[in-house]
Amino acid sequence: MRCMMTCMAFRCTQGALTLYYRMNSSGGRCHKGARAMNARFNLNPSLSRRSFAKVAGLMGLAAAGQTALGARRVTSGLSGRPEYRNHKPDIMSYRRLGKTNMMVSTLAAGGADNYGVGHQVEDDPAGFRDALERLLDSGVNLFDTAPASAYRTLDDYAFLCTSANRDKVFISSKVEEGTPAECRADVEQALTTLGTDYIDLVHIHGAFGITGSDYSEAMAVFDALDELRDEGKVRFLGMTSHSAAKLTGLLENYADRVDAIMGFYSPSVNWYWADEPLDTWCAVFELAKTKDVGVIAMKMLLSAMHTWDDRIGRLENDASAWDLIKPFIDEGATHAQACIRWAIANDNIDSAVVGMRTLAEAEEDLGGTDATHTRDIMRERPGQGARVQGIPDPFTRVTTLYLGDTPAGASGRIFIYSMSGECITRRDLHPGRRMVSWDGCDSRGARVGAGTYLVRLVSGGHVATGRVTVKR
Repeated sequence: MRCMMTCMAFRCTQGALTLYYRMNSSGGRCHKGARAMNARFNLNPSLSRRSFAKVAGLMGLAAAGQTALGARRVTSGLSGRPEYRNHKPDIMSYRRLGKTNMMVSTLAAGGADNYGVGHQVEDDPAGFRDALERLLDSGVNLFDTAPASAYRTLDDYAFLCTSANRDKVFISSKVEEGTPAECRADVEQALTTLGTDYIDLVHIHGAFGITGSDYSEAMAVFDALDELRDEGKVRFLGMTSHSAAKLTGLLENYADRVDAIMGFYSPSVNWYWADEPLDTWCAVFELAKTKDVGVIAMKMLLSAMHTWDDRIGRLENDASAWDLIKPFIDEGATHAQACIRWAIANDNIDSAVVGMRTLAEAEEDLGGTDATHTRDIMRERPGQGARVQGIPDPFTRVTTLYLGDTPAGASGRIFIYSMSGECITRRDLHPGRRMVSWDGCDSRGARVGAGTYLVRLVSGGHVATGRVTVKR
């Protein structure tokens, strides 16, 4: 198999951007005719997608440290300063949850049972506590709760709100359908049960209060929650839904009222909860990004991937869904891990929330973050930190990524990651094109800071990776 990326030709942003780079390939044997455009080129056929992201995690922003806020209640994310909790960039990747500025782990722990009707398992509170401890040790910082009957009780999460742990985590919860006064009472009860004096994010669960284009009832609930925010008991507000249409209307008309959304995102829409195509959900998440609203994805495991074999079979028999996750399966991922990796490969998604009840499930799900066992990967490849200089033209405005060995007619996508594992932008490679440009900006148009960035090309089953260092 030929390597998929033979060189990178660089230009620099606004006369002040210097780029160093090295390209690698996981596509197998290097093509003897690989060209180098004004640059030395070093190919490594052993670096897989998973290894690539893990290397990114290990080389995270060690100097950034952790911002421990404790019980200090911050009711606005408009300071522009990212808020880190339980920050372990060597083993977990983080993304900014929209205007909240909370840097949340790409894997979030949900409270749903994740088994489906008729497939319950014996409850094991001690096992769940073990799972929470493992998740904390692994850098997970977003924990989603709810008072609904399908979720674990809020008492089970009180461990996260002890003085030893509260400043390590972001707690989200939900209010169920009811009047504004009832919703306020639900939050007050959750605060008491959890043993905390504030909740970081409160969602309207299931987008209740929305009838057609009438959002007045939901806005009345937001008004009640805003009162709690003013009192310092709630920091940010959100809405969850299995309806892309409801979330679209919310974002188009009330983006100033909402800080985050939680929406359906599964490789398979061929089941009872999904009535809108995947492209529609992708459009919702892209719209949220334009509004600087955080995005949490749910249901990528179809509510029962850990234990319900029927769900796995349904996924394998859904041709379009199987095409989406098979590349991850081929890399050795379990079905659950493949679905998680597929979800967080969408850079419009800040975190993927997964219900888990046991230590074994937590371990499996952590394997889907592409950020586990990083130190082992680096020990296996001690030379990965080297940089190869190549500065063909240091005074032009954009960087051009030249993909000389891409098969004719192939399409693909290039992802650019920070060294903490956050995907900062992506570029599509259209059929017949072998070049894409990067202007040194992230997906919101802001110039990136000086430092090293990782570049990854995915084209069908072929993957190539590289490194770019920006100096300003």
